[in-house]
Amino acid sequence: MAQNIVKCQQCGTALDLSSFAVGQTVACPCGAHLTVPPPPATAPQPAQSLQQAPPSRQQASPPLKSILMAYLLFLVGGVLGFHKFYLGKNGTGVLYIFTLGLFGFGLLYDALTLPHQVAVYNDSYRRGYVDQGRPQRERPGKSVLTGGDWARIGCIYGLFSNKLNKLQDKLDKLGKR
Repeated sequence: MAQNIVKCQQCGTALDLSSFAVGQTVACPCGAHLTVPPPPATAPQPAQSLQQAPPSRQQASPPLKSILMAYLLFLVGGVLGFHKFYLGKNGTGVLYIFTLGLFGFGLLYDALTLPHQVAVYNDSYRRGYVDQGRPQRERPGKSVLTGGDWARIGCIYGLFSNKLNKLQDKLDKLGKR
């Protein structure tokens, strides 16, 4: 489709009117009204310009993560954090291995929020924060774990160390009898 570029008489802005019908009135951003003229006649091009340029390289579509694949990995190996490794959360995946899915609480949370986690990963990939499948922080040099992560780890540690101490006390009482 030939371009129909018209210059506004009042402000000098060049407007591409090729998508409008001939004779239609179009408003310029300055407020002036322009009538779409017929497109200019094009002269035949020399034979050498008929050669097609080599096709440009098109970038492959980014390897976005799938919600279906994330749920499949969640069902097959959620206790071992397979879905976390798939989303590039390797630290959380290792934590899932040692705690068997954060003792089930992490699995319940992931069952409800996995589509959002996939969307966050894909958005991070599109913005360039993911490199070679690993999420990259906006602020390099900071800890991988946030303050909230450390608080959760501390609560879990406190909860289970307390339970282990009580269990040890009961076992000691049984052994003394």
